[in-house]
Amino acid sequence: MNAMVRSDLIIMRRSLIQLFGICLIVCVFIAIGMESLIAGIAAVVAMVPMMYMFSIVAYDEANGWERFRLTLPISRHQVVLGRYASILIVFALCDVLALATAWVLSLILSAIPNSPLAESGQGGFDPLFYLAGILMVSAVMIVVAAISTPLFLRFGITKGSRLIPLLVLAVLVIGIFLTDNLEGVDLASIPILGILLTGGAGDAGAMLCMSAVVLGISLLLLALSALIALRLYEHRGF
Repeated sequence: MNAMVRSDLIIMRRSLIQLFGICLIVCVFIAIGMESLIAGIAAVVAMVPMMYMFSIVAYDEANGWERFRLTLPISRHQVVLGRYASILIVFALCDVLALATAWVLSLILSAIPNSPLAESGQGGFDPLFYLAGILMVSAVMIVVAAISTPLFLRFGITKGSRLIPLLVLAVLVIGIFLTDNLEGVDLASIPILGILLTGGAGDAGAMLCMSAVVLGISLLLLALSALIALRLYEHRGF
């Protein structure tokens, strides 16, 4: 499994640096547009792991690497578990870098009094506040990884990407149903969601606890996803 993890990270190391740089630029534009630094940071946390998941699967199919890899002393179980491990490592690295980026940007913003984001910097850097938002977004993206990774491992990116829109459609239908039942509810009043939408303040400790609970649930779903992926990949024909 360690060989699989190292293989994935070595293949993607340059791409990950480029992805983070691009997402950092996007972060600034989103933060300026929404006048909320946490919204921009959330975009980085969501984009980098998602782009990694799609890119690494594309590299699998390039020049028949996924077939050649099975001729090496790496079992199919190690391929699956290694892929999930590399995804978690990317999530962890992205979260750390996002938190560090939030701290640096808050220092820069505090030195620009006429900036539309000046209040984000002058309010002081609250690591618990940003960590809560980062973990919540990561939890959501881990659920996305739990859904998409078994499909990619079983069908590849070409066929797997055709099934993902169906799952997205199902999520949209559920979202519409919930929206109809939440008529009259102020979404900005919901913890974490209100922070991401408005950049408002809140009890950082309570938000962090909530984010940790949601993250734990998403990790359980990812573990279940890994078990499903093991069975699917075991019976995959190349």
